Amino acid sequence: MVFGWYGAVVGLIACWGYCPLLMAVIPSERVSLSLAALAVGTVSAVSELVGTLLAPPFLGLIADKFGLNIMMILAAACLIPLFLVMFFMKETAPRILSLKNSVKAQM
Repeated sequence: MVFGWYGAVVGLIACWGYCPLLMAVIPSERVSLSLAALAVGTVSAVSELVGTLLAPPFLGLIADKFGLNIMMILAAACLIPLFLVMFFMKETAPRILSLKNSVKAQM
C-alpha cells in the first residue's frame, strides 16, 4: 500500500470537515431561495441511496478480494478529489460577496 491504513485515516479525518459544505451549503447557495430545500434534499437522497444500496455490495466485493484495509484507502481516495474541487468553486453567498466588494472598494 502506498501510504497505509493510518495515512488513509488521517486523510479521512482531514476531509470530513467539508462534508457539511457538500451536503448543505453549496447546493443551497447554487440555486434560488425557492429551490434550496429541493437542492439539499436531492443531494441527501442521492447520497443515502448510493451509500445504502450501491456501496455495500460493491465495497464488499472489493474487501473480499483485497482485504478490509483497502476500504479506508478507498474512502480517502473518494473524498480527496472533492476536497480539491472545492478550492476552485466561486463564492455565491450574497453577504460574503458584498463584504468582499466593500473591502476591494476601500483599497
